[in-house]
Amino acid sequence: MKKIRAALAALAAVLVAGTSGGAAAQSRLEGGSTAPQVVTMPAVAPPSAETSLRGSSIYIYTFLDVRQNEFGLKVVNQVDQQLVERFADEDVDAKVLRFRNSTIGQNYLLGSGFAGSSASVIPVEQVMAANTEDEQAVGARYRLVVFPANYEITGAWQYYEIRWVLYDIQSGRRVWSYLYSGRHLMMWSAGENSVKRAKKFIDKAMTALKGAGYL
Repeated sequence: MKKIRAALAALAAVLVAGTSGGAAAQSRLEGGSTAPQVVTMPAVAPPSAETSLRGSSIYIYTFLDVRQNEFGLKVVNQVDQQLVERFADEDVDAKVLRFRNSTIGQNYLLGSGFAGSSASVIPVEQVMAANTEDEQAVGARYRLVVFPANYEITGAWQYYEIRWVLYDIQSGRRVWSYLYSGRHLMMWSAGENSVKRAKKFIDKAMTALKGAGYL
């Protein structure tokens, strides 16, 4: 029940807004206990035959390193690597940009944000906006955001949620979204079973993409 309530709370925190005026989606981390959430997003468009990712390019923005201490560097590295490999298996050319490797993310201090306050703002939309030239250079048709939507500790367990959001680059619309929920024993090291843990994240997301008609 605690996990269900946490998932519902995370979903309720996502407010859907239009793209007029170029409103930026930002994510806030309060007190270091709950991972930042995307608070403004365009409406989700239904898939069609023309929206298949196969034979196209995708630009992936991963923000899991915002919670690198909790997930472990090995897991974060594995997610990046396996995403490229799995999309290649589906005839999709993928490029990954990790938040801390982005121009904006390089100036971000984990745990304190830009201003050194306890409430950290993760500039999701700004990172994407600053990277449009590279998206064009690789001919990306879609962008995928992988974001740690929630994190909490209950007893001996770490509970977390990872939000996956797919955007059509030409229209700027959010066309697909998926929320993964998982847990990890506190007694295990953050990087333990990194290959299997990353594979579990990605397996679920790829299955959801296929189910929605995008693969």
